[in-house]
Formats: sequence, structure tokens, C-alpha cells
Amino acid sequence: MVRELAVAPECRRRGLGRGLHAAVIEGAEVDRITLAVRPEAEAAVRMYEALGYRDVGDMTPSWDGVPVHGPRPPVDVEGPHRAMGAFN
Repeated sequence: MVRELAVAPECRRRGLGRGLHAAVIEGAEVDRITLAVRPEAEAAVRMYEALGYRDVGDMTPSWDGVPVHGPRPPVDVEGPHRAMGAFN
């Protein structure tokens, strides 16, 4: 499981987000991928839409029961996010 995928603002618009996304899903044998995208991340939403994702509603990410290999996400990750899904 990937908890967060991000590109530093000064490194955006170079294809890094698409490359990271491709590396993460490479070889995935799944019927659906669902993302929780922060509402203010308009550039990320546009990138995911260009990759074939579509808006499927709102969700509030929950970290309960998620194996944690490091610190839990910061408090600002809480709250409603835009849910986007890609389907085979």
C-alpha cells in the first residue's frame, strides 16, 4: 500500500508524478484503484483525470488498521478528500 505520492512544488510539470504513478501500479493485478486526493490539489486531480481516473465521490481517509512503517501521517491529512477511481 502506498499512503502518499507527492512531487515537491519546485519539481512539478516535469512528468515526475506520472512516472511515480506508473512505478507504483506497474504489475498490479487489480480491477480497481481508488485514490484519496486532497481537495486543494487541483493539479493532481488533472493529472489523474488524464491518466483515466474519474471522480467517484468524497471520502475521509482512515489510517486505522493500516500497517505503519514509520510515523503516522500529519493531522492535515484528516477530513474529506476527493475520491477518484480507475477501473479495468
